[in-house]
Amino acid sequence: MVSPHLAGERDTIWQQTAISTAITHNDPLAIASAVAWVGLLWRLLDGSVRDAIAGDIDVKRAGLLWYSGAYLLETIPTVMHIVARHGHQPVVAIETALNDTRDNDTVAAIVGAAMGDDDGRVFELVEAAVGRFVR
Repeated sequence: MVSPHLAGERDTIWQQTAISTAITHNDPLAIASAVAWVGLLWRLLDGSVRDAIAGDIDVKRAGLLWYSGAYLLETIPTVMHIVARHGHQPVVAIETALNDTRDNDTVAAIVGAAMGDDDGRVFELVEAAVGRFVR
């Protein structure tokens, strides 16, 4: 929901979030929660993550800025940063999550979910990951 608005039209993100949520969860509390969640993601992306991407800061160095531990407000920026940098390279994205973050199992699981698995490569990567990506 957030990513398409980073480069373009920012004013419609709230309406689109509300409409998208209403399609599957037409309840005022669900819609409010979705808008709040997108607001949190937007603040993270429009600040720290956007700055890290613009400054070409790699994931490991960015982890020094906001940490990359098992805290939601560290995990989500880390995931978004990895997806923004490596969204076109699912294997590299997961390798980066495994090797360059502190809470690597959680971050890698979320990155893997974000990448999808259209051709089975993510599952193959996870199966092969045991001991392989630790440097």
